[in-house]
Amino acid sequence: MFNKAFNFFTNIRNADEPTRKLWLVILSGTSMLAVIFMWVIFFNLDIPHPDGYVVEVKSNEGGIITKISEIRSTLGNGLAAVSDKLAVKNRFSVGADDRDFILGSLEPVSITRLP
Repeated sequence: MFNKAFNFFTNIRNADEPTRKLWLVILSGTSMLAVIFMWVIFFNLDIPHPDGYVVEVKSNEGGIITKISEIRSTLGNGLAAVSDKLAVKNRFSVGADDRDFILGSLEPVSITRLP
């Protein structure tokens, strides 16, 4: 069985460029679908919390208006948190040596003309 798989990949390796690109797309897509399928299965599993924590399930009543108001409140809370973080100023500074950036103390650089 491993010999067949090895021969399959050897044949792909020895094939022309369009065939290799085709198999690259096919095998990449297949592997992506397999990973997404396993991911969906994992999320559908009922994993119990070790402390017996119970998750509250919200009802779906209220329609789109309720959802929009929930989204607005969530975005408002996020915006308030970000603006609080941006409003904080540095309360300390690391003492660095004062540097003298006076251009007059620099040596002149010779001009090199390119051909």
